[in-house]
Amino acid sequence: MAKETVSIIIPTYNERGNIERLVPEIFSSCGGLDAEVEVVVVDDNSPDGTASAAEGLAKEHNVRVIKRNGKAGLASAAIRGFSETKSGIIGVMDADMSHPAEAIPRLLEPILKGEAELAIGSRYAKGGGVEVWPLHRRIISRMATLMATPLTSVKDPMSGLFFMKRSVIEGIALNAKGYKIGLEVLVKGKYGKVVEIPYVFRNRFVGRSKLTASEYIHYLRNLIVLAAYKLFHGTTRKHYEARSPAQYYETYKNMDPRLYYDALLKGNRVQQFWHEEKFREVLREASGMSPESIVADIGCASGVLISKLPKTKLAVAVDVAEPIVRFATELNKKLGRNVKGVVALAEKLPFKDNTFDYVFMIEVIEHMPPELEPKALAEAKRVLKPGGKLVMTTPNYRSMWPLVEYFWSRMNPIDYMEQHINRKNPTTVRKALAEAGFKVTRVRTFFILSPFLAFISKALALKAMTIEKKMLARTGLLVIANAEKL
Repeated sequence: MAKETVSIIIPTYNERGNIERLVPEIFSSCGGLDAEVEVVVVDDNSPDGTASAAEGLAKEHNVRVIKRNGKAGLASAAIRGFSETKSGIIGVMDADMSHPAEAIPRLLEPILKGEAELAIGSRYAKGGGVEVWPLHRRIISRMATLMATPLTSVKDPMSGLFFMKRSVIEGIALNAKGYKIGLEVLVKGKYGKVVEIPYVFRNRFVGRSKLTASEYIHYLRNLIVLAAYKLFHGTTRKHYEARSPAQYYETYKNMDPRLYYDALLKGNRVQQFWHEEKFREVLREASGMSPESIVADIGCASGVLISKLPKTKLAVAVDVAEPIVRFATELNKKLGRNVKGVVALAEKLPFKDNTFDYVFMIEVIEHMPPELEPKALAEAKRVLKPGGKLVMTTPNYRSMWPLVEYFWSRMNPIDYMEQHINRKNPTTVRKALAEAGFKVTRVRTFFILSPFLAFISKALALKAMTIEKKMLARTGLLVIANAEKL
């Protein structure tokens, strides 16, 4: 029987003196485990040469180094580590020696035995503690812990030392801001049993703490977001996120395409305004389209977007189910469009390289398991011609959207809270496009209150939308992005 594999993610920035001591201690402590252990150092371009020191350790130990271009924070480093490992068990610990390596076997034991899916290193469980902290830091830590208590049942939700089965975070969108990735895992993760393992938090061996006032602000903001998540998503979302990508696609294969068509063209005033103005914003981003353009609408649904585009040489309607593609194709052929329907997955497009002038992904990626998003963007880039444009929209979860989504799901036949499993915002959209190799031309948002004013008057809603775009450009409910293939 093959041994279980364990990846220990260690984010670093200027931790050369610590990493050279920590890594040997980890492998010494884990020597008796019935598991294959690797250490993954995610370094943010440390000026002190942390990455090169870690690479030197790889000569004697199973160490892998991921180098990033700039200082992007602990949470995003941990997420990067998660995405680049395939181990069945993943852990996170600090590089500064504050988390003792000898605690690792005790954290892994209940997971390896199948007694828990998540193990948290706890300073506040019986037997845990803090070595030497000044009074002000103790107060801040206790206050932060107290504020997080309503979100989880563990005694130390602020712990940065934890191990988990990979399944705990599969299909979950994690926030890349800040330092407290463990709290987000506790709130959003898919697990049945969590255990707390006591340990004594030590003062860092070398260097200075990197916590700043901005990190405290990020923490407070993230607390609000997580509270909204727990309130609005609950167990229904957790159940949905537990589905595999194959099960996820089955959901859409069984949908009636007329449901989308009716919502787009025959819905109430709010729905009609929403979709009309959304497509108008999309057309603004595709102003360079010509009669000779070849375009693809990935996730075409009922095909209304293609019907609103200027006539082109060829429009390809792509979706996961044949009935949906057939509906979209027939609709546009009746309008005199040269359209071709293709049943395909966004992450596996059956087109040659450099085929399209424009690719559209309109409210698609939020429906996609997060692990498939990079593949879908890479495919969009591959099939675009050099200089070709990707135009995409997705809900902005750094806005009032979670609240809108909650009520909208209860007033419509489509449960958006179940369907939206990949939460984005302007920052994460820009980052994802850049990582896929696109030149990001523009990322902006639109819609705040204007769609709801359409119940009263469309003219009033349009006037409000103009004001929103001028004064509240980052807080709109929808993100729209324009990116170019170089």
